[in-house]
Parts: sequence; structure tokens; C-alpha cells
Amino acid sequence: MKLGWIGSGKSRIMNHVNRHYHPVDFFMGQAHPDEILKHFKRHEIDLICCTYNKILSGKLLEEYKGRIINFHPGTTRKGLGAIEKAVESDEYGGFTIHHLTEDVDEGPIIVQVKMLVNPTRTYGKRIYKYGCFAMGSVIKEFANGFGS
Repeated sequence: MKLGWIGSGKSRIMNHVNRHYHPVDFFMGQAHPDEILKHFKRHEIDLICCTYNKILSGKLLEEYKGRIINFHPGTTRKGLGAIEKAVESDEYGGFTIHHLTEDVDEGPIIVQVKMLVNPTRTYGKRIYKYGCFAMGSVIKEFANGFGS
């Protein structure tokens, strides 16, 4: 399985997955969805992981339907600032890994982890620490045929 990654930059999650679970075959930074699609098709990418704060749409989502997964640092999936919102409200926080669809942050959930909010700097670090393991495990399952 060839793995592509879309992100604003090479994230901790991507680096962890690349080292411990599955090699990232092609990384794409900020670009128009048509440009991303062109590069991923040329590199014959099978699964796309997304740690990106931009909305993706169009042919990219059509061509890779069911094969784009997104890491979202929050359990409510209500936009940017999920970590800060959880700390401010004393709610549970966590992260969600879901399929990317045309409906922003509404794709089917693959994994969701809830954790107690600890209003210190460690809360955000814990989300990404556990998110690394979860994303790696999801990718491993897809590579073993789970997503087909």
C-alpha cells in the first residue's frame, strides 16, 4: 500500500507513522485539491492521511472516496481551536480519526478517543502522543485490507 500525506507541514503524527508503522511515500503541503490529486495519482497513492486545516473538495474526494482519513484534535469536530475550547469548558477532550467527505468534519468516525481535560500544557501533548499511536494503527489496518 502506498501512503500519501497532506498537511500544513510535516507533523509529529506523520513522522511517527513514517518511523514506526508505515512509510509515507509522498507528502504534499498546502496546494489546491486538483494539484494534490494530480501528484497522488502520478505516485499511485492508495491511502491519504490528512493533518491539514484547509477544506478539501472536488475530484480529490471523489477519486479517493473512502481512502482519505483525517486526524482531528477534538471529539466534537466543530472547527479549529478544539484543544483550547476543551480546556476553557472543562469538558472531555480528545481526538477523532474519520473519513474525509464533502461534508466538513462529518465523515464516518473510524476512531475517537476521549480523555479528561487537564488545563496544563500536557493536555495538547497527550492528544498528539496518543493520536500518533491511533493513526499508526488505523493505517496498519488499512494496509492489511481493513479499508477495502
